[in-house]
Amino acid sequence: MAREFLHKHDSVLATRSVPDATGKHAAGSVPWLPPAPRWRALRKIMATELFAPHRLDALHHLRSDKVRELTDHVARLAREGTAVNIGRVAFTTSLNLISRTIFSIDLTSLDDMSSSMEFQEVITAIMEGTIFSIDLTSLDDHGGSEDFQEVITAMMEGLGTPNVSDFFPVLAPADLQGMRRRLARIFARLHAVFDAEVDKRLRGRDAGQPRKNDYLDVLLDVAARDEGKDLLDRDTLRSQFTTSDIAVLQHFQNFHHSSRKIALQHRYHAEDVLPASVDWREKGAVAPVKNQGQCGSCWAFSTVAAVEGINKIVTGDLVTLSEQELVDCSRNGQNSGCNGGIMDDAFDFIVRNGGIDTEEDYPYTAKEGNSCPAGSTCCCTYGVRSVCLAWGCCPAEGATCCRDRATCCPSEYPVCNAGKRTCGKSKGSPYSVDALPRTPAKRQRTAVSELVDSIFSI
Repeated sequence: MAREFLHKHDSVLATRSVPDATGKHAAGSVPWLPPAPRWRALRKIMATELFAPHRLDALHHLRSDKVRELTDHVARLAREGTAVNIGRVAFTTSLNLISRTIFSIDLTSLDDMSSSMEFQEVITAIMEGTIFSIDLTSLDDHGGSEDFQEVITAMMEGLGTPNVSDFFPVLAPADLQGMRRRLARIFARLHAVFDAEVDKRLRGRDAGQPRKNDYLDVLLDVAARDEGKDLLDRDTLRSQFTTSDIAVLQHFQNFHHSSRKIALQHRYHAEDVLPASVDWREKGAVAPVKNQGQCGSCWAFSTVAAVEGINKIVTGDLVTLSEQELVDCSRNGQNSGCNGGIMDDAFDFIVRNGGIDTEEDYPYTAKEGNSCPAGSTCCCTYGVRSVCLAWGCCPAEGATCCRDRATCCPSEYPVCNAGKRTCGKSKGSPYSVDALPRTPAKRQRTAVSELVDSIFSI
């Protein structure tokens, strides 16, 4: 969506109607502005000031710190034998990452999900269902006012509820569903949070306090310059903050809706009586029986079966995956195609490769095909529809296969520029390196293959 709003913003996106319930609150927000001079000026500020490559690179340590906090928290609970609510801690980490980026503070705590620092009262009000002066429990069937995640979900469902005013504009002044009034209270509270932090930051500047160099400092600097005084007034700053805040919450809502039902299917509580055994075939987590043929690839079939099953349990989708890719490409450790291998090395290959192909796209042949050596990445160089007929090797692990089918990019510079044959750190980044050439995949020579070749050459 950021690409649509800040880069393309074509006529289809720009001419869409603004929801009636958002009213004036969307007027200064970049996603809702038409592609006119004001939108271009704001887009330039975001591209050169907020989302410039050097500024995004400077946030790398922050992202690393938050991920480290998350993993340390989960590891500690695991050592204590305490159940971990993955959805909750993931939401907390995402929210704190955004709040650190914008305000240099954490909104919530991984330990108790209550707010820390000056936002405690706001978060408490959200959890009690009083922040928007509406009965949040009326928005869902689960009494979500006691659970922060449920309240956020309920709030986003309220924001996404179809509004009769959007379908029949003549009825908009009446606000029959009261959605405009309800959202006005929501925006008022969000703006109050933002205004309080802006006022505090401005007082700190007057008192000579050190800069935090977060997004708020950057926007205040731009607003203080001549070209920004009329462009970034308080209302516009509020709109950008509100849009970012809602986008984060909506992203979590999408994740929450898609994963919550699946997670709850296999969640057990301490007081539950667990069965002596579970037949995952009855739950649809086991793919149909496959035939490995005259090939010592049992290690690949075991690996794929495990990945297929856990993917079904986590996502709800049973997708048959490719043993042949492991036979051809997993040449790390003790894996040797049809001559045997071990599951641990196969799992390691899947992790380093960033995934594994489907059986439909990479069907099983029960024999070793051309493959790439360890430490490289397999890239398709010629294919028909979804079937690859010829493979090439990129001399780097976890590389990006470029669409020109001749080059690839290392993981540190994953963005391909086929025209220039270069690789960038990110789209539009000034930092780039030359693309790596692919080499044809070759058949791995083993004692068995040498013997077979010698027999058939007689």
